[in-house]
Amino acid sequence: MNAQSMPAVIVREGAKKGEWNDLSLEMVEIPALEEGEALVQVEACSVNRADLLQRRGLYPPPPGASQVLGLDFAGFVVKRPPASALKESDRVFGIVAGGGYGRYVAVSANHLVPIPENLSFTEAAAAAEV
Repeated sequence: MNAQSMPAVIVREGAKKGEWNDLSLEMVEIPALEEGEALVQVEACSVNRADLLQRRGLYPPPPGASQVLGLDFAGFVVKRPPASALKESDRVFGIVAGGGYGRYVAVSANHLVPIPENLSFTEAAAAAEV
């Protein structure tokens, strides 16, 4: 692993749509940030129905979304946009169109929610789409 790569879960296409496709842990590039986005180091992620459908090839990610599986996540802010109220090391959770099963995820800073002190990363990741 180099400084610009990270481990992530990728869906490998199956022979037929609707079959359970293989998951693969691979090294991929750390997401590049667009204006207004923060980089979050993922500490926990959850599995929801959309993840299961994507794995079966029945719910493709929207155009331009990460090919890394995972919608719900929780972690630490490691890079923030200049005008953001976020601080590096803030504990946050959120939902994205893809990328939550990577070590890092790029997400609009406006879509991040602070994790309450009484919640763990695991609990926060499971609450994103509830």
